[in-house]
Amino acid sequence: MHVHTEKFKGALFLLLATTAWGGMFPVAKEAVQSLDPVFVTLVRYASVALILTAILGALEGLGALALEGRAWPLALFGVSGMVGFNVLALYGLKSAAPAKAAMIMLTLPFLSSLVKWALDGTRPRAGLLGCMLLAMGGVFLVVTHGDLASILHQRTGSGELLVLLGACFWAVYTVGRERFPHWSALRYGALSTALGSLGLISLWSLLLALGVLSVPSAAAIGSVGYQLVYLILVAGVMAIMAWAAGISRVGAVNASLFICFVPITAFAVEIARGYRPHAIELVGASMAIAALFINHHLASRRAAALAASGLSPEAK
Repeated sequence: MHVHTEKFKGALFLLLATTAWGGMFPVAKEAVQSLDPVFVTLVRYASVALILTAILGALEGLGALALEGRAWPLALFGVSGMVGFNVLALYGLKSAAPAKAAMIMLTLPFLSSLVKWALDGTRPRAGLLGCMLLAMGGVFLVVTHGDLASILHQRTGSGELLVLLGACFWAVYTVGRERFPHWSALRYGALSTALGSLGLISLWSLLLALGVLSVPSAAAIGSVGYQLVYLILVAGVMAIMAWAAGISRVGAVNASLFICFVPITAFAVEIARGYRPHAIELVGASMAIAALFINHHLASRRAAALAASGLSPEAK
């Protein structure tokens, strides 16, 4: 009974995290109408880093703040996640619809497998590659309504392409977690965010010096104050804490299923605002979500077979 209770709690934590991230897309789109994406990302993650490191020190002790001589790899992954994903995704959101941008998050498990293949030589299984093609096909239908010419003639897709590129960087950040197996998810999240924020400060300072960006006015910042609070406290601190708590209870494989709630939430918010999705979008979304569930089923079945044979899930 205790095990089932913990798994139920874990599921609730993961649902809380992914719905918060789903709501992030329409909220972030509002923020970047008034502020530059680099500044929005900097304010968000500098604030999140300060709060998370304080929580980490309180929960795991001051020793958990030590980098253990691994500052450079941690900084690389932090910059990949905080700068690579977030800045590109926010620039993409300036032109992309929030629900369509959120759909791209369904490709993360598959992108992470490709990154792992590139970094470790761990070749994805044929079943995973098939699921990835199904997911990408679904995302394509959502973004283009099935009209390839709209991309070829640049009528649509440029913003979504930036979000997809950003998702590749987030996949690098996700795979980087495996390089710190003895760290908690909270510790990896807090310290990588802190180092990633230093990269954001460097980028923003460089763009200011080059005259590409300017310091926003207090009025501009105040006009999206509620949105910044959501991005920092809800989609930032709360979501990261909830994700860490959920993954520790249900495991990474099961947690990947909850990614489907990111686009579901984004679509729900847009529908509440009056948006009516086309039938082809619903078909595409169903394809991508189905790919996620099929991949989870194949991974779970393989893990069970390996466990029965006495091998670890990482065995080839």
